[in-house]
Amino acid sequence: MEKKLEEQAGAREAAAEKAQIYEKADAVAEYLGVGCDISEDDRRDYRVHSHRVYKGEHFVIEEIKGNAFASSTTVSYYSKKVFEESSLGVEVLVPGKWLGKLDILYKRAQRTKKNLEAKEQRKMREEEEKKKKWERKRLGL
Repeated sequence: MEKKLEEQAGAREAAAEKAQIYEKADAVAEYLGVGCDISEDDRRDYRVHSHRVYKGEHFVIEEIKGNAFASSTTVSYYSKKVFEESSLGVEVLVPGKWLGKLDILYKRAQRTKKNLEAKEQRKMREEEEKKKKWERKRLGL
């Protein structure tokens, strides 16, 4: 019985890794979600660094990042928990059509990330131009 449970847990881990569920959920929460306030007690007691939540498209994706003992990602679809991974590994994985829907959200998150990176690069170039302009003005050129 115990060996069968271990095999099921291993199969769950392998399936989640193959589908890259954690990576996709993480990106959706980070780039499409919103940050939540983290109390000073939580920061101190649990070493939580960030808490982001995405709500939409019938999903609730919650990501808590912290030290090895405080990190977790939970995906709910139509109010049913379909995926959960923590420092203990994949604890919940319910196969279904939500995986395809997560792929769509992931592509949107990737586009958002790309747009944010481009915006940041433009901002850095503008700052560099301002510095050069100021330096030329300072030197009287």
